[in-house]
This record gives sequence, C-alpha cells and structure tokens, in this order.
Amino acid sequence: MKILSYIWIGILCILFSMPLTAWGGEGMSSGQAMVQTGYTMADLEGTWVAHELTCGSSSYFTYTTVTFNSKGEVASCKATRSDGSTSSCADLCFSISSDGTVTCPSKPELQHGIMSQDKKLIVFTLKSDSLYKLSIWTKR
Repeated sequence: MKILSYIWIGILCILFSMPLTAWGGEGMSSGQAMVQTGYTMADLEGTWVAHELTCGSSSYFTYTTVTFNSKGEVASCKATRSDGSTSSCADLCFSISSDGTVTCPSKPELQHGIMSQDKKLIVFTLKSDSLYKLSIWTKR
C-alpha cells in the first residue's frame, strides 16, 4: 500500500508541476514530499495574457495582454471586453509576496491572486458589491 501512495503523490506532483526535493527524508514521514517555493518581483516581470469572466449585475468576458517591468509596474496593457470595448490599465502596479500572493497595493479593492509554483500561471478572484470575477493569467 505504501508503494501505491508514493505513486499517487508522484502523479499529483507531476500534474500540478510541484518539484519534489525529498522523499521520506530527515524529519519527514515516509511518503511526504517537500515543495520548493519562494516568489520575487522578477516572477511578475514579462508579458501575461489574462482571460476574465465577470458575472452579476453585468456579465462579460475580458481578454487582456499586460506587460510588467521589474518593479511590478504595468509597462503596457490592453483589455478587450466581449462587447468589443477596449481599455488600458497602464496606471496599475502589482506586487507579489514570498508565498505567491499577487496584489495591487495602489488599488486594494482590486482582485487578489495566487501564482502557481512553476510561476507561469496566476489565478485571481474578486467579489465586489454586485460582481463576481474569475481571472486566469498565463505567462508568455
């Protein structure tokens, strides 16, 4: 049965891109795995593509391309809604904590997200007065 649990842990780690650094090492019970973490502003830098679903008092889909500089500032951004309208979000600044939580300190009412361990995906959620949003960002 222990072999089967090792296999399942390995499969889950492969599916969710969790790098294994130890199996049953010192201070760990057999079958446990230690996952590497640690995030910096450099992980935000680059171009991201976001797909956002919004529902509530109004419902729409938004496709956004955003590029961050090394300070987390938006260098360029273009958002297009499902109704064809466009907007720019170039005045925003994001930050990331060491645990992978992504926020917008300049506008705390905006959504908060979490970055994946492979640092290529961010999932955001937001609930405002009458809107619910789910946003998936992938790094190019």
